[in-house]
Amino acid sequence: MTKVKILHYSTHNEDCGIGKYQEQFLSAMKEVSTKDVDNEFFEYSPNQTKIMSYDQFTAVLDELKEQLRSFDLLHIQHELSFYKHDELGRIVNAAHELGKRVIITVHTAPDAQYKVPFREGYGPRSIVKFIREKRAAKEFNAVHLEPLRLADLVLVHNATTRDNLVKHGINKANIQQITLPVPSLSFSEKSNEIKDALHYTEGDVIIASVGFVSQTKGVKEAVKSMKYLPNNYKLAIIGGVHPSGGGEAYLDEVCDTIIDLELKDRVYITGFIEEDVRLNSLIRECDVCIYPYDRKYYSFVSSAALNNALANHKPAIVYPTPPFIEMNAKGTVAITKSANYYELARYIVDADYKLLAARSKEYATEFGYLDEAKKLVMIYQTQATLAK
Repeated sequence: MTKVKILHYSTHNEDCGIGKYQEQFLSAMKEVSTKDVDNEFFEYSPNQTKIMSYDQFTAVLDELKEQLRSFDLLHIQHELSFYKHDELGRIVNAAHELGKRVIITVHTAPDAQYKVPFREGYGPRSIVKFIREKRAAKEFNAVHLEPLRLADLVLVHNATTRDNLVKHGINKANIQQITLPVPSLSFSEKSNEIKDALHYTEGDVIIASVGFVSQTKGVKEAVKSMKYLPNNYKLAIIGGVHPSGGGEAYLDEVCDTIIDLELKDRVYITGFIEEDVRLNSLIRECDVCIYPYDRKYYSFVSSAALNNALANHKPAIVYPTPPFIEMNAKGTVAITKSANYYELARYIVDADYKLLAARSKEYATEFGYLDEAKKLVMIYQTQATLAK
């Protein structure tokens, strides 16, 4: 079969989880299928183009069209924050004008942000609010949904996102579910940073909350759970505010909670971590990783942060969000019966860490980037055949 050439429109070489996800996919494809596919990132990132003027983006789009002529497919990464105006629709239309098929990977379901307009009453304020909501819904449709409906193939990581896209008019036949891969690690880097900061002694249990500090990740709930645990249980918040900002106020609330609950000696915050090698070495210092994620928001999002625990063969305890439940057919993680921090504390004490660690290792082995890259190559080959 002729080698398939794919141009990728995605974040890359920046502090973005989706960018790292796609970089790892391209690296894995280069390792397992170099004779079958040729991948290349388009120079500009969605995080750059979303703040451009119409004329600035037109110049970038002309560059993309010229480069795309020598490729078979265009693969776009979609996150709700990546697109602010009409750039996604213009990109999809430009690719189709050149006769190129478009694949879009959707990382967050529309309803994580979309709000159905609702009129609460007939007074002036209610009418104005309703008009604003209708305008916002119309803009959301133009920015995100219409381009997704035009895509030749939409890739998702869970059934919730698939079903939500179908609800918004994306053809179910054009949606294909793939697994969010687990990174392959060397385990060579060592660290004692957390243990030193928490004055670790034999018998201590170190719990890890992993990822950017944000309200949807339930960091405050992780802190509160500590009051229901013996004093030898200590918490490492591995992460900080995203470099782009916006989470500082919530981090202050987390710190206030730590002070109010008199937990300063039992909680350590690493701050933002740029290097994955350091991130993983810190995770390996801990005994268990917890994910008390907001059930509403994370009904529509798959967590790459959970895969960090699995990649490091660490036991994981999670709140019962649909994507976590869906991926847990083999009991890879411990899912709390309800989403509250008292229940979380109970699971932290009662979970079988040895069993969960073994299952994390099994999952990481089965769904690593190399194997998932082979499946993605087959998808590209199928799409390239359909284009002819």
